[in-house]
Amino acid sequence: MKKYINKLVALLALVIVATSCDSDAELTVLKSVSFPSAITSSASKIVLKEDATDNTATTISWPAVVFPIEAPVLYTVQFDLPANTTGAKAWLNAKAFEAGSDVLTKSFTVRDLNKIATDLGIQPNAEGKLAIRVVAVMDRNIYSDPIEITVTPYEKAIVFGEIYMPGDYQGWAVETARSFDSN
Repeated sequence: MKKYINKLVALLALVIVATSCDSDAELTVLKSVSFPSAITSSASKIVLKEDATDNTATTISWPAVVFPIEAPVLYTVQFDLPANTTGAKAWLNAKAFEAGSDVLTKSFTVRDLNKIATDLGIQPNAEGKLAIRVVAVMDRNIYSDPIEITVTPYEKAIVFGEIYMPGDYQGWAVETARSFDSN
């Protein structure tokens, strides 16, 4: 009986080995994906004014990136100083703004662009350059070639109001508190 079981196991192993060697699986290769053309900005030189904070300062546009599979592509716009876009720490301190899935434009108001420029270190009332690129994300990140725009940010005026506080000068009564500005 043991002899028949051994022959059956040997025959089964031979059948498995023979059928597994019939064909090799197709080798898959990661296909190259890139931006088909350059990104654009609706303005290349922008002087920002505080009295127009809600107006659109610029609109960044880009072509659709086609990946090998059909699925939504998430786009993000990044801003940085041109000096910070090369080397080991390239784009490390970039300001990123998600545009959305399959969205091919993103507009920035004067307020938004002023905050971006000043946060990145461009001095108010002084001309400076910003580098802009778009990142397309699906199964991997695809980066556009950067473009540059010139921006002159404004200094945001901070208005301080009056603060009313009770104190010993008026007997610690809240209802008789007065401003520090008044006498």
